[in-house]
Amino acid sequence: MYIATNHNIVGGDGLGIPHGTRGYFANSPDAGPEDYFTPNLLGGSVEFDMNLESMECGCIAAFYTVSMPAKDINGNYNAGPDGFYYCDANQVGGTFCPEFDILEANKYAIQVAPHYCDAPNENGFYHQCSRPGHCW
Repeated sequence: MYIATNHNIVGGDGLGIPHGTRGYFANSPDAGPEDYFTPNLLGGSVEFDMNLESMECGCIAAFYTVSMPAKDINGNYNAGPDGFYYCDANQVGGTFCPEFDILEANKYAIQVAPHYCDAPNENGFYHQCSRPGHCW
C-alpha cells in the first residue's frame, strides 16, 4: 500500500499529512488513474486513529472517500490541476464524483456527511452532486 501526497509517494504504518494537503491510497508508487486503492467496504469496516488535539475552531481534519479517478464527459481520465485525478462532490478538482465524509472534525465538533450524485452518463461522468451533503 502506498500513500500519494503532493506528488510524493510514501509507504509505512503511520502517516502524517501536513496542513492543506491530501493523501491518496494507491496500489503502486506510480499512482496513475487506475492505481488508486478502491476497496469494497460493503459489510466491512475501516479503523483509524486521528489526533485532533491541535485542530482548533476554523480548522478541520477530514477522512473521506471519493470515487476516483475523475473522468470527463467522454469517459477519459481527467488528471486535474494536481495531477492526481481527484474528484469530489464539490468539484474541487474540476470534476464531480460521489463522496462520503467519514469524519470532518476539530477538537470541538465532528460531522459525517454523505454526498450523493445524479447517475453518471454512459462514460462514468457525473453532471451534478450534492455539494453540502447530508450532515449527521
